[in-house]
Amino acid sequence: MKTYKCTNFLPVANSVNRLIIFMIVLLLTGCKEKYDSPVPKINTGYLVVEGVINNEGDTTDIKISRTTNLGDTGKKYESGAIVNLESSNGNILQLVENAAGNYTINNLHLDTSFRYRVNIHTNSNEQYQSDFVAVRNNPP
Repeated sequence: MKTYKCTNFLPVANSVNRLIIFMIVLLLTGCKEKYDSPVPKINTGYLVVEGVINNEGDTTDIKISRTTNLGDTGKKYESGAIVNLESSNGNILQLVENAAGNYTINNLHLDTSFRYRVNIHTNSNEQYQSDFVAVRNNPP
């Protein structure tokens, strides 16, 4: 029976290990450059309204913020606004700001025979108003 010695295995394994370690170090410490977008800077500060009006006792959250440039970090929340839900018969329900730019109302039970719209009056005295829309109940 012949036996073979693997004398060259360890140097090859060490070379491969060294190469792998070198590649990992290179990837982890590689140069990072700031990306400058070719998109031109545009006017910002447009109002952004995100939310869904939940009927039948659920919580309604409406988040209000402003647009920012691509390079800006974080959102610019619209705090201190007056946000309400108005029915087509003139009833008004006030939403409460529970966090910066987040307006909430709980336990809504809207009359589906009326239409509703959202009114927003900002801190800078701007007024926004949606169209009246019919209430649609979500299936259970």
